[in-house]
Amino acid sequence: MVRVAFLGPLGTFSHQATLQLFGEDITLAPRSTILATYGTLSDEIPFALLPAENSTHGYVVDTYDILRLPDVGSRFHITGETTLRIEHCLVAPDGTRLEDVKVVLSHEQALGQCAQFLREHLPNVSRLKCASTAEAARLVLQDEAGAGRAAISCAVVLTQYSGLQMLRQGIQDQGENFTRFLLLSTQQSEEQMPTRALLRIQLPSKACDIVPLLVKLGLSTLKIDRRPALSPQPFHDVYLVEVQLRDGDDVDAALKRVREAGGEAVLLGSWSSSG
Repeated sequence: MVRVAFLGPLGTFSHQATLQLFGEDITLAPRSTILATYGTLSDEIPFALLPAENSTHGYVVDTYDILRLPDVGSRFHITGETTLRIEHCLVAPDGTRLEDVKVVLSHEQALGQCAQFLREHLPNVSRLKCASTAEAARLVLQDEAGAGRAAISCAVVLTQYSGLQMLRQGIQDQGENFTRFLLLSTQQSEEQMPTRALLRIQLPSKACDIVPLLVKLGLSTLKIDRRPALSPQPFHDVYLVEVQLRDGDDVDAALKRVREAGGEAVLLGSWSSSG
C-alpha cells in the first residue's frame, strides 16, 4: 500500500484530509511537525500532505516556507490538493468545567481561527502553541496538574484518547471554515489537462515590480503570496504565484518569458482542482 506522510498524531485535521484524499487503503505515516512531514518524502514514502491555507486565518507559514526550498520543483512536486471543512471543539480532561480553564493549547492556526471565542468566553486564559491540534489534546491528558488545561481540537480526538470530554463544539469564528491542503510527491503529476499550477518567482532586485512579470506570464493569476527569499540579500522576496490553466496555456513558455525579463521562475507543480 502507498505510504502518505501528514501532520500527526492520529486525530489531526491533516489525518482527516489524508483519508479524504486517499481513502482507507493506505499506510499512514504521521509526523510531529509540518517540516518533518515534508522531510519524510522518499522512495519509501512518496507522498506528503501539507496544510496550506485556511479560509479565515490565511496561509500556513511553515508550509509556505517549505515551498521556498530548492528541492520543491526539482526533486518534489505539488500533484494535488484537497479542502476540508474545519470544526473546532474545546476539549479537556473529564470533570473539567469551562470556568476551570486557565490555559488553552492548540496549533497556532486553530488558536487564530477561534480567537473570538477565546476573547468572549476565556479572556484571561494563556494560549500555548503546539505542533498540532491532536498533539494539544494528548498533552492536556499528560499534564500532571490535570485541571486547568484545555485543547482546541476536532471531535475525532474524543475517540482517539480516553479521558477527554467536550466542553464546547463549533467554536471557530466563522461557521464556513475550511483548510486547503497541498499534496507533495516524489513524482511529477501525470495529469493530462491540469487546471492549477504554482510558480515560484524571484525578482532580479528589490527595486523591480512583480506586476510586469506577471503580465509576461500570459496566464490567469489566482493568488500571490510573498515570503522572504532564501538569499543573503536582506529583504529580498520570493513570490508564490498560483495560476489557473486553460486549454492551450504553455507554462514552460511563460516561465521562459519571466527568465528573459531577468527573474527566476520555477514550476512547483501542476494538478487538477475542482474549485
